[in-house]
Amino acid sequence: MVPSPPHGGNQRWHHLDAIRVSAILLLIPYHAARYIQKGLGEDRAVDAAVWFVHTWHMPLFFAISGFLAASGLRRSSVPSQVRSRLRRLGVPLIIGMLTVVPLANLFVIEAAALWPRTQQIPAKREMALGHVFNLTPQHLWFIAYLLVISLLAIGIWLAIQQHARVGATINRGFRTLMRSWWGLPALASLSAMILITKSGWVAGGTMSDSLIPVPTLLAYFSLFFVFGWLLSGQDDLLEVLKRGAWLRFAAGLTIAIPAFALFYDHTDFTGNVGSTGILVGVDQIRPLGLFSVGLVCWLMLFGVWGLLARYVQSESRVLRYLADASFWIYLVHIPFLVAMQSSLANTHAEVALRYTLTVIGTLALAIGSYALVQAIRRLWIRAWRPRGVLRLRATGSVAGLLALTVAISLQLAAPTVASSRPSPPPQALMIHGGSFLRGRVADELDESPGGGGLMAVLPPDQGRRQANGGAEAAHVDRRPLALGE
Repeated sequence: MVPSPPHGGNQRWHHLDAIRVSAILLLIPYHAARYIQKGLGEDRAVDAAVWFVHTWHMPLFFAISGFLAASGLRRSSVPSQVRSRLRRLGVPLIIGMLTVVPLANLFVIEAAALWPRTQQIPAKREMALGHVFNLTPQHLWFIAYLLVISLLAIGIWLAIQQHARVGATINRGFRTLMRSWWGLPALASLSAMILITKSGWVAGGTMSDSLIPVPTLLAYFSLFFVFGWLLSGQDDLLEVLKRGAWLRFAAGLTIAIPAFALFYDHTDFTGNVGSTGILVGVDQIRPLGLFSVGLVCWLMLFGVWGLLARYVQSESRVLRYLADASFWIYLVHIPFLVAMQSSLANTHAEVALRYTLTVIGTLALAIGSYALVQAIRRLWIRAWRPRGVLRLRATGSVAGLLALTVAISLQLAAPTVASSRPSPPPQALMIHGGSFLRGRVADELDESPGGGGLMAVLPPDQGRRQANGGAEAAHVDRRPLALGE
């Protein structure tokens, strides 16, 4: 792994802003669709949308990260980059583990306590400090993986610098791959070779269970990081991405249709009960299935990157602001999303309307909180940093605000959890003609493939029960719609 020739100092790539913003804005509707997927169970359109986005969304994140990491290393020293990775990734991870993740855990515990699946609440859903604060990173798995991969990449780069011929060979091989017709099939084959060592048909499963990366998934996402790293600074290869971008994008969409029909496995998405693909049970064709999924991934990655590089070539103040806010949005969107889903579940609105309002509301809250933190940061700097002595990072403000939120929430939740433990009998819930499986209260904060996510629950529809004096209790489930396990 060797950085390419220098590229224009501190020049900002506007198309990378567009990619970052697009990826983050897609993350919120993706996670919201995951929740609907859990409730609807057999809705194939939702299954297809979630599967399709999942195949290439997180790989694109890692490819962009590798591109930017190599660019940063060319502009500064190795010690500076190591400190930067620890500050920009390690610190937010620690703060998020102490604030965002506990807040998300708290929401699910409250839901499980108010509407338990059976006569008793699972032990891990009892209100206890260890169930709120723990070492399960949930959607922050991406930061943990990226931190490890970034540090490993810097170490490998240092080693290669001692052997110039090795670096030159790698660079020549990468350029040949990018310019050859067999480049995409070769990359898809590499993806398949890595994923064949694990169960399932896509990258997912146990990413969010621990702060320690799973070796197979670490290798898989490292492949995309290295791709972005080697691409960085090579403008002629960016031109290769631009040429034929529409064709690759269209090919990715086209191949995704039969790939989903043949190789979709609902067990890749924990808690989903949808139907599996036609050939999922045929182990002999598993390599072919993984290759086809990998081909969809790389075609979409090349297509999306190439299209945005082709059409976004000038600066936009709105785009730059959203790009700067993208990491913050990623950190805090899950608690906002769960809160929106829970609040809107008390209404009689159709699922599609609730979904739309949830996505819009979550985005508004995430961007609004970013603006608030930036305003606080500016006020603090004016008051306490007369000549640049003190640098207040946005994460410092976040730590205080979210820690206070967790403390207040724990205090307010305690009496509610202690007094609200109904146990209605299991039945089926029908809402506006849509059938939802009953009693699927979230037992765990599951990784949501493609970004990781909190499997939340929707609160019950209280209004109809009160209006009918409980007459529908035997036919309508008053517990929340379960959005995942």
